[in-house]
Amino acid sequence: MLIHFWGVRGSLPTPLKNSQVQAKIAAVVSRISPKDLESA
Repeated sequence: MLIHFWGVRGSLPTPLKNSQVQAKIAAVVSRISPKDLESA
């Protein structure tokens, strides 16, 4: 039996989808507090 995996390169991870990138950015932005934005 032959099995083909398209879009994978061995142990290298596949690129993130746009929705995954947006979810990561949203998670970081939701953790920002006003104190984090104060200038030094």
